Amino acid sequence: MINKKIIVSLGDPAGIGPEIFLKALSKINSKEIFERIIVVSSLSVLDFVNSQLKLGFRFNELFNIKDTKPNKINFINVQNCPNYKVGNSDENNADYVIDCINIASDLAFDNKLNLVTGPINKSVISSKVKNFQGHTEYLKNKFSCNDVLMLLANDQLKIGVATTHIPLNEVSNTITEKLLINKITLLEKGLRELFNIQNPLIGVLGLNPHAGEKGEYGQEDKNIIQPTVRKLSNKFNLIGPLPADTAFVSSKCDGYLSMYHDQALPVIKTLDFYGTVNITIGLPFMRVSVDHGTAEDIASDFKADPSSMIKSIKIALNENKA
Repeated sequence: MINKKIIVSLGDPAGIGPEIFLKALSKINSKEIFERIIVVSSLSVLDFVNSQLKLGFRFNELFNIKDTKPNKINFINVQNCPNYKVGNSDENNADYVIDCINIASDLAFDNKLNLVTGPINKSVISSKVKNFQGHTEYLKNKFSCNDVLMLLANDQLKIGVATTHIPLNEVSNTITEKLLINKITLLEKGLRELFNIQNPLIGVLGLNPHAGEKGEYGQEDKNIIQPTVRKLSNKFNLIGPLPADTAFVSSKCDGYLSMYHDQALPVIKTLDFYGTVNITIGLPFMRVSVDHGTAEDIASDFKADPSSMIKSIKIALNENKA
């Protein structure tokens, strides 16, 4: 297999993104891997964190992504970085962060490379991008994708999310047969292609308490989720709808589809907060991200744990399938 390069954007410079990226590289510490990583960032951001952490990295500015070097951090310089302060959320950072996301994702698209993204502050981006919900939805719209799936993964669980960053009172009307078919199809593809799980057993969670108790607690499980699972059972290996309160007890499934954001994330983050990554399935390239935020409250201490960034980079490099 050809060892392809990957593209990295660091997220908001006021958060922990730049820190955990440089810490991740210091722990990976492989010249061959350094040559495969291209980070999209202002040199000033990299240089500042490098100095704070006393890592001693050297940098190689790229004008052609073919010209990476094995003994330096290879970067594409983004010019419009504002005067930011680590630990302070600031709307003045928005244009720079958006530029980094756009440049990095365009490079991934044009060169068929995997993308790693650092944490962003949604409220900062929302000051410039109306109705901004997150990387997942932004990249879906940018590349005109029919549908995408947010897949959270660690060594213990892999959970797709049917509905992502929407209010809870909109979830019920959003769950349709079409949506579930699309999400289950993408989840099966991700489990098979990214994690090499052939014919994965997928557990589809119910929406309501006890998966609706045969219609006692809402009709969505009985009228939408269960018929869709039955319809797809001749194509995929499915069970459900499963009561969410007991679905993960035995972890007998290879992956799960949750109906809404906070049905999945508290479980997987409790199991392994720092080892969980966020993968977007359905884009024209694979996007992997840390599954935590910008953490401005600890950013100025430079004591952030880089485990999720390490795992994201390894998955993007195809160095870690778990």
